[in-house]
Amino acid sequence: MSQENIIRAWKDADFRNSLSRDAKTVLPDNPAGLIQLNDTELGSIGGGDSNVPWCPIEKQLISECTCRLK
Repeated sequence: MSQENIIRAWKDADFRNSLSRDAKTVLPDNPAGLIQLNDTELGSIGGGDSNVPWCPIEKQLISECTCRLK
């Protein structure tokens, strides 16, 4: 597989899915690595904490909103 097709396969999911099983097995891992986070990691990301009071009207923190819900 050419270097251009390897890079394309990393970037383009449709192209990657169109590859044969044999082509997929020789495709090197993406150097960016897998992007999988567990629940603890997701909770530590800004906006990932479900315990933060959020204003559904203004789509921001309750402490920063100016609507009547405050």
